[in-house]
Amino acid sequence: MVIEFKAWHLEKLKLEDDVRKMVTAKMAVLEGLSKASLAGTVVGMSGSTVVLLGIVGAVPMDAENGCCEVFIVSDLDRARYAVEFVKSVKDVLRYARQRFARIQALGEDTPFFNRWFTWLGFVCEKTLADGKLMWGMSGAARA
Repeated sequence: MVIEFKAWHLEKLKLEDDVRKMVTAKMAVLEGLSKASLAGTVVGMSGSTVVLLGIVGAVPMDAENGCCEVFIVSDLDRARYAVEFVKSVKDVLRYARQRFARIQALGEDTPFFNRWFTWLGFVCEKTLADGKLMWGMSGAARA
């Protein structure tokens, strides 16, 4: 399930330090996207306890061509909640695909990230100069 992102959610997530700094720097953007239903906090259940699994969202990049950049930040315990997390992320992607003609994301070139992006339905399009991979998918809004 995806709920509206709140700043205190970030404190509850187990994140690597560099990821936490990057997300903290974009806090106002995340809150604005959440209010527009383009970002949210992924929650799940661990027994009878609600757990925060990560943050997912779609940042409009090119209004003329209907492109958005998807970001996915997951808790370091993501392996324990992998299926639940991916189902929630796919719900956000389904919503984004209705609103945008193209969805793209950047990821490290590692077996882990490659498997996750493929599982989410992205296709690897190219390797960038910094070694990251550009992933993309078409949305329903494409004319």
